[in-house]
Amino acid sequence: MKIVKITWVDSYGVGQNWADIDKPKDEHHICVSVGFLAGDGKKVKVLVPHVSLEDGKEDQGCGDMAIPACSILDIDELVVECKAK
Repeated sequence: MKIVKITWVDSYGVGQNWADIDKPKDEHHICVSVGFLAGDGKKVKVLVPHVSLEDGKEDQGCGDMAIPACSILDIDELVVECKAK
């Protein structure tokens, strides 16, 4: 799997309390997520930050994040050098 950095636009929630609707906050947040690109669909990209790749066992991941493709500003493939001990 590729390791990528995705820059994306997230929604902004005002909170759980009552608020005046005539003064909406028109904000959004730019987020950056890094992980293994486990799903590369046209509508959704799925990142998994933690993986277990043990020999003889099925690959597993934890902490997956599905990011709508329409929210993505940029995807950069990261090059990671793995050194043997």
